[in-house]
Amino acid sequence: MKIALIGACDRNNYGDLLMPIVFEKQFTAKNKNKNIQFSTYGMIDSNMKSLLCNKTNSLYKCYNNCDIAIIVGGEVLKSDYKLMYFNLQKNFIKIFVLKCLNKIFPEFIEKYYRKKMK
Repeated sequence: MKIALIGACDRNNYGDLLMPIVFEKQFTAKNKNKNIQFSTYGMIDSNMKSLLCNKTNSLYKCYNNCDIAIIVGGEVLKSDYKLMYFNLQKNFIKIFVLKCLNKIFPEFIEKYYRKKMK
């Protein structure tokens, strides 16, 4: 059985990074002797192995790649595009500029991020 763990596991937030690990360990402990494969999915491909966390695949690769999809972590169900885009940025100056533009042109910025994140 292939289980997809979907969450904000591609961001540098340790709580979000730990959620799929904790879920996988608990699920595996309760379901011994089962052939289960876990894959972790976020908005983008990322490799958090340096933080001892799971590598994530882009959510777009999840389709037809799993038997069960489970949402793990917060800010997954009700999150807007600009917040997801902000959380994936690493340059703090860029984040500051984008947040300022969002204060002035909020509707335009949301449409821009929706288009940018496909």
